[in-house]
Amino acid sequence: QIHHIPLRVVQTESNFEKELASFLKEQNISIRDRKLIYPFELDIVLAEWNLAIECNGNYWHSIGHDSLRDKTYHQKKTELVESKGYQLLHIREWEWNNKRDIIQSMILAKVNKIENKIYARKCKIKMVELSIAKEFYETNHIQGYHHAKQHYGLYHGGSLVFMCSFSKSPRIKNSIELIRMATLLNTQVVGGASKLIKYFIRENNINELYSYANRDYSTGKVYESLGFKFIKKTSPSYEYYDGNNFISRFKFQKHKHHIPKEITETEYFLSQGYRIYYNSGNKLYKLSTVEIKR
Repeated sequence: QIHHIPLRVVQTESNFEKELASFLKEQNISIRDRKLIYPFELDIVLAEWNLAIECNGNYWHSIGHDSLRDKTYHQKKTELVESKGYQLLHIREWEWNNKRDIIQSMILAKVNKIENKIYARKCKIKMVELSIAKEFYETNHIQGYHHAKQHYGLYHGGSLVFMCSFSKSPRIKNSIELIRMATLLNTQVVGGASKLIKYFIRENNINELYSYANRDYSTGKVYESLGFKFIKKTSPSYEYYDGNNFISRFKFQKHKHHIPKEITETEYFLSQGYRIYYNSGNKLYKLSTVEIKR
């Protein structure tokens, strides 16, 4: 082990890694030398855009009852790649199989190959109904819909092209959080985030706004460009894997099940054959809104 990350000596290429590489080739995106963090492996390195991609198999990148993989494995690898000035994008096999169009759109955005460009100044702000918000996030956000109280959208030519959702923070006491933010697939809305966030702050007289960047998909630079300040990094979060789907850990909380007091939630469900996928953690950001409200 080096830096406490288990070294996998034999490199194999998964089917979905081959499919992703084929997509990149079709888009004329060059895959370069993968020795960025040698002796560790990286599945794909796009040197021109300072982007690396890991294709995480459902089984081999999750932890089972007898697994020795460190739960901070993905976070530590992300740290190594970021120390080289690159972003590491983690793509799970399940995501590629079930949300491929979202993954492809994300990658095209990261390598500046989105052709459909819309300017926020040409868009109208509207409140978005819950049913429409759910559908938009499920179709356009890699993590899907998350409960929030207020949903704001930018409409262009009558079509919803960008959304932000806000609510009381479930994690930070007495504070407001930007819960979700998403753009229509294969579309860039220039100035969209700034326009909606400023509108929300002024309409609701918000003094501070928090948000989390999931490090599997984001470096957090979009928040910094909007004036947010970095607060801290969090520990990896996790989901359960049942062999077919990934399931939120909140559905496995101990008080919701008949679990013996002497064992933990994770010990119990691992013993039942579930596996656990640990992500790279989050970055927490905070926006002080005094200047915006003037």
